[in-house]
Amino acid sequence: MNLGSINENDFKESKAVAIAKNIIEENRCFKTFFCEMDKRPNLDGHMSFIYKNQERMIIEVQIKTLPQNYCLSKSRVSKYYYDCDTKVFNVVKENVSLNPVSLILVDTYNKKVFCILLTRQYVAELHVNGKTTKRIYFNDSDEFNNDKFITELLKYNKILNTNTSCHVKVRTIYNILKPRRKLPHIELEHIYDVENYGLVYTHNNILGYLGNFWVNTKGKKYHIYSLYMQDTAYDNSFNQYEYIRLESEKTHIFAYRQSSGTSITDADIVNILYEIAYFKKKDIVFYSSGIPVYVIAGRVIWRLRAEKIEKEW
Repeated sequence: MNLGSINENDFKESKAVAIAKNIIEENRCFKTFFCEMDKRPNLDGHMSFIYKNQERMIIEVQIKTLPQNYCLSKSRVSKYYYDCDTKVFNVVKENVSLNPVSLILVDTYNKKVFCILLTRQYVAELHVNGKTTKRIYFNDSDEFNNDKFITELLKYNKILNTNTSCHVKVRTIYNILKPRRKLPHIELEHIYDVENYGLVYTHNNILGYLGNFWVNTKGKKYHIYSLYMQDTAYDNSFNQYEYIRLESEKTHIFAYRQSSGTSITDADIVNILYEIAYFKKKDIVFYSSGIPVYVIAGRVIWRLRAEKIEKEW
């Protein structure tokens, strides 16, 4: 008779979840909401990043129990390995969740927790394709560390929150970019001074500024325009600022965002780029953490699912 039952794997899963909860919640920076018995498809729950007693970020989680021996016998790069079901990687690849996703690997014998943030770049480099399992490699440096994990999260936080209002100062953007405007000349050491930028965007604690000026350096001048983003929610223990480089070509504008320690989302930046693309009459390709994620063409925004392809010829 086909009836469900409790087996040894269920007890192992409970033990892994208990160990992960205890270690992750130890410093009271994260509150975990982990499930057992596969109640959620593809994921095992989530955890919340807590700052000043408020939930600042939600991280989707997949928990896996490591076998007793997961050490590589010979390797110059990685010390450990795990053959992982690819469902969690496809969650990232297919943008199933707009929240960051983390893979938690639990060593129940030594009571260790390894935590891997599954960024778009990490998943793209796995080349999962249609595979059902994929071997991943990790090291002691991936063992859960509260401060390290928070830093990684803040660098990769790409939560698209559309439930709160934002304000884009369209006229200010046009005035800054209009072709006949006499551009200011500034010295190289002052290109990151907020005084040289105009406030064009507000979204709760996020402020966005646009700069368009000439830079004087070594007797030459260069035309620069870029975005200056500020997150006012954090104190001096967190990086509050971020600069997005804009490069204008004949038919396109390329915007490059690097990883940084802010909670500014891609959506915040795209809201500004949307108006820039419309005014400049050029399509904008937006790169985030080295991967093209949006194309803004006129009044249409295209979301990309980019995957690196290695040439085989």
